[in-house]
Amino acid sequence: MTDHDEEQSHVIERLGELGLTLPVPSRPAANYRPYRLAGTMLHIAGQLPLVHNVPKYVGEVPTTLTIEDAIDAARLCALNLTAQIGAALDGEFGRVEAILKINGFIRSPAEFTSHARIMDGASDLLAALFGLRGAHARTSVGVASLPRGAPIELDAIVAVRA
Repeated sequence: MTDHDEEQSHVIERLGELGLTLPVPSRPAANYRPYRLAGTMLHIAGQLPLVHNVPKYVGEVPTTLTIEDAIDAARLCALNLTAQIGAALDGEFGRVEAILKINGFIRSPAEFTSHARIMDGASDLLAALFGLRGAHARTSVGVASLPRGAPIELDAIVAVRA
């Protein structure tokens, strides 16, 4: 077994160990691509906390959605992001060199300041699935609204092997 194969099987094994199943990647809701691979750079479009293309969470944090639910929503966004990575790479997770950066948009009132705590749900899952290759830079910002009433949206930049 090559290092590439071991890295690929690690992601699949970790999903199972965590009791997770890789979802079918969501389709674009408008005129954009769910991902764009250019050379060794993979850009993943914004991912919402969807299950079977239906929002699992809607609302504003912490007004109508608890912080714990928002953390789970961020984790679900990261799982959907992982599904898009798999789609872009034909399931070859071993091609992922590094998740370079994720951007998190959190629907919240102006006085809310716990964005980082919520984003840890996404960061923790990516680290669990990809190990050191999942360690990333990140931006977390509060916003007034998001598509489909979502409380969180994530996008990512990933370095991949050609």
